[in-house]
Amino acid sequence: DVLIPIATGTAQVAATTTKDIPIVFSAVSTPVESGLVESLDKTDGNITGISDNIPVEDILDLALELKPEIKTIGLLYTSSEVNSQVKMERAKKYLDKIGIKYKEGTIINTSDLQQVASSLASEVDAFFTTDDNTIASAMPTYVQVANEAKIPIFVGADSMVIDGGTATVGIDYTLLGKQTAQMAIRILNGSSVSENPVEQMSKYSKLINTDQAELLGIEISD
Repeated sequence: DVLIPIATGTAQVAATTTKDIPIVFSAVSTPVESGLVESLDKTDGNITGISDNIPVEDILDLALELKPEIKTIGLLYTSSEVNSQVKMERAKKYLDKIGIKYKEGTIINTSDLQQVASSLASEVDAFFTTDDNTIASAMPTYVQVANEAKIPIFVGADSMVIDGGTATVGIDYTLLGKQTAQMAIRILNGSSVSENPVEQMSKYSKLINTDQAELLGIEISD
C-alpha cells in the first residue's frame, strides 16, 4: 500500500518502479537535486518523504569547539553521492567564511577508502564526512586510519558516531523513523501525497563518542 525507501539511491530506484503506489522516502538529504520531487513544497506525483539535510555548519562549529587547534580539515566523501556533493559544497563555503583550510578526498567505493583516507590523514588535523552512505558502511576502516593518525572524524549521523566517529550534530535515526512513519500513516489513512509536502527532519542531536574523545585526548567539558 505504500513504499518507504531509505536513502537517496533506494528512493531513486523506487521512483522508477511505480507511478501509482505512494512512496514516502526517508533519509534523503537532497530530494530536489536527486530528481525525486520538483520542489520541497510541491509533491504532485506519488512521491514525498522526510529530508535529513544535516546542519553542516553546526557540525564544523562543534569540531572547532572540541579541537580548537584545527587548522586544516579533510573533507572525505563519495564522488557519486549527490547528497554528499551538495553538503560538501556547503562545508567549503562555510570553512572559507571562517578561515579554516581544507583538503578534499573522494572515493568511488569502499575499496578506495583506506588509501584515500591514509593519504589525506598526513595533511589534515581532522576529518569531516557527511551522512555519506558508502563511507557509513565502512566506518571501521575509516576509524582505523584516523586513530592511527590520532585525528578525529566529525560525521553527519548518530550511527556513524556509534561506529567510531568522534562527534556530530546530526541525524538521530530513531526520530527520523518516527517522523517518516507519521507521514506514511497519514497517507495510509487517506491523505494524498500532494497534501503531504516534503518535510525537513524536525530534530537533530549532538552526539559525542566519549571513548574516541578520550583516545584522541579531547577533553569534554561538563
